[in-house]
Amino acid sequence: MANYDANIRNYRIPYNTTSTAPAVSPGRRTGQPLERPRVIRKTRKQREAESKRARALAIRVLAIATAFLVAIGIQIYSHLRVENLSRSIAACQTKLSAVQSENTQLTMQINSNVALSKVDDYAKNTLGMVKVKDYQVNYISTNDQDAVLISGGKSHSGQWHKDMVK
Repeated sequence: MANYDANIRNYRIPYNTTSTAPAVSPGRRTGQPLERPRVIRKTRKQREAESKRARALAIRVLAIATAFLVAIGIQIYSHLRVENLSRSIAACQTKLSAVQSENTQLTMQINSNVALSKVDDYAKNTLGMVKVKDYQVNYISTNDQDAVLISGGKSHSGQWHKDMVK
């Protein structure tokens, strides 16, 4: 329960009413008046200067905090960009390995199709061709100079290569 003391002009609240100890506030003797805090009065110029300093400090703190947040934002953005590029590189490498595998397979297929045995097999089975035997080859030997018959009754000697050089 609160008691009002007219001399102190203050409320006293007993801490423990059931105790036999006196109701005294810690750090204060019974019956002494409370000390009033000393109020230091400032001039208007001092208050304005203090207000300016406080405002300038707040602006500096806000600017530093903003710069810090911008730096963190840039850092996060760069990490996200690196992650996206890494995923893109991995996807391109996967596609590249698939294309290289397909290229190797097609190269092997072309090499097998151009192989002499494949050409021989195609000529025999599809085109119906047969290999020439030695007894089927006839060699003709001429003692005369080679001659080429050109249409229109003109003849040409075997010196055709000399005409081309000129």
